[in-house]
Amino acid sequence: MAVQDQVVDPRWIVSDLGEKGRNVNGWHWEYKNALPWFKETAGKVFDGTLLYENNEASITFTSVEHVKGEAQVTNRKKRLGAMYEVDMKVGLEAILKGDDGSQIANEKGALHFPYIADENDLDEFDMNLKGIKNKTLRSLILKQGKKGVTERIVSILTDLKQGAGLLINYADQQAASNNQTNTTTNSTPKPKPTTTTTTTQPKAKSTSSKTDEFTLKSSFASPPGMLFDCFVNPGRIQVYTNSAAHVDPTMGGKFDMFNGNITGTFLEIEHNVKLVQSWRAKDWPKDVQSHVTMKFDQQGSQCVLTLTHKNVPAKDVERIRSGWQNNFFSRIKSVFGFGGVRF
Repeated sequence: MAVQDQVVDPRWIVSDLGEKGRNVNGWHWEYKNALPWFKETAGKVFDGTLLYENNEASITFTSVEHVKGEAQVTNRKKRLGAMYEVDMKVGLEAILKGDDGSQIANEKGALHFPYIADENDLDEFDMNLKGIKNKTLRSLILKQGKKGVTERIVSILTDLKQGAGLLINYADQQAASNNQTNTTTNSTPKPKPTTTTTTTQPKAKSTSSKTDEFTLKSSFASPPGMLFDCFVNPGRIQVYTNSAAHVDPTMGGKFDMFNGNITGTFLEIEHNVKLVQSWRAKDWPKDVQSHVTMKFDQQGSQCVLTLTHKNVPAKDVERIRSGWQNNFFSRIKSVFGFGGVRF
């Protein structure tokens, strides 16, 4: 019988599984050209936005004039990274006002960032001002406007390091959570108990252990807003924890992270300044609720985070302290380039 006339058992036919079947569970390296994303995002961040304004002057970004170079996002097994060397130029308009509010000078120019690169810290880049001749306007742009420019660029680079829109299905990790190391616990995962969180902080009633507290202070090379976001933005939390997270950053809103190994409630939110949470580990007794307060303090180019954790079971203090340092502070610094000095 001719070969072409043979009947093939359909069970032996390998179907084309499409993109999902070509890199199962992200085992192989994936690469994405992120330069188009960088250009689009820079336009959203800069175009038509106000950099600085007071009774003396106003400075507005007009448009992104060019973004050159290369930017690439990498992913393997849901561990994201970014490589970039970018030359960017952004147009601006500067207006100097008189005492009566009238315009004394109106000049157009540009800020040129010749080398934004992954080898440097997120807020480390050269900034050259072109086209603005008025000395007062030049001084305002280079001094007063520096903070606003830095926050915009750090925001772009942080999102780039998060994947620049590269879709990762973190929910897949729920099925594999038993194979992962728990965040602040090294014990074998147990069935998830029913927990109740409230917007008031009860005293620990458990008779199995006493409670204690500790304070940590760490410095991050980041504006307060960028660091604050690392504790309320589920997208960022999923990136540095490499696990599922659900966060409702509102008063009384609930959160869970590290695949449900940490749960709690937001008790107080002062944007970019202070967070207060009820907080519990999955393996604690049901009646134990701890209390976390985070304060974000800008000190020069650094943001100092002071964290106080109260009502922690005494036998768990060192484990939880280590968990904050290793699974939160160190990971945030490593993933987002916020490396600083721990006090």
